[in-house]
Amino acid sequence: MQLLRNFKSFDFGEATFRYYGTYGPVNGLVIQLVQLFEGDCIVKIDEQDYILRKGETSLIIAKQKLEYIYPAETSHRVRWCNVKLQGHSQLPSLISSQYTISTTEKLDFIFQSALEVEYTDSVNASILRDSYGQTLFNEFVNEIEEEEFKSPLPLPVRECLKYINRNLVSDISAKSVSEDLKYSYAFMNSIFKKNIGLSIAKYIWTERVNKAYQLLTEEDYSVLEISEICGFKNQQHFSRAIKEQFKRTPTEIRRLTRRYNYTQICVSDQYRPSSQDLATP
Repeated sequence: MQLLRNFKSFDFGEATFRYYGTYGPVNGLVIQLVQLFEGDCIVKIDEQDYILRKGETSLIIAKQKLEYIYPAETSHRVRWCNVKLQGHSQLPSLISSQYTISTTEKLDFIFQSALEVEYTDSVNASILRDSYGQTLFNEFVNEIEEEEFKSPLPLPVRECLKYINRNLVSDISAKSVSEDLKYSYAFMNSIFKKNIGLSIAKYIWTERVNKAYQLLTEEDYSVLEISEICGFKNQQHFSRAIKEQFKRTPTEIRRLTRRYNYTQICVSDQYRPSSQDLATP
């Protein structure tokens, strides 16, 4: 992480994708911070799929190939800060990865200030832009380090939680998570359950159905797209899992929540069914 404090030159940008869009593929080493303000997207880092979510800031490191896919049915708004890698084409200490935190007010302010400079013709624009880039990366690293310092969870559990969050869209299992993190399955599952209260497999399943519920009630993705974003093997498997958890099919959940969300009657405290409500037969 300390290496990220050493970069000196940056560029910033932002874009809005209406309903569908892609960026890339970009070949070679890419290091960037990305903020999503609308929609979720899939990022392919050296052929490995990750999910980027609304309201998060992510560090993206790709050593060979990078591509973003913004699914249809909803709009997406994204900002980015790229490291200009002249003289840094080979950084063997870096590995292809993604680190994500919730966007803070400070990160948001730095990004917005840098973008205002990016689109001006001021003589000092490049100096200010690079200064904002250094400040942004330093603040991101500070947030990561503070988060890890404050966490009461053992390191293997923190690594496991981050791995699952980054790879929820992929075909992961308790065994594959343990293998990729270089821990034995018995040790990893035992320490995870002791600290989280769920087995790794149950936690992955729970995260997927809860994320799917959020997308069904808040976004306009199709049921098929949601099943893919949340890492289910197929739409039938997805529908069974949702019905098992909430006692409703995905279509029924969407119809019920949209009926409350889009009613023509304007009330100040409009009721919205919760996942617990929907779980009641």
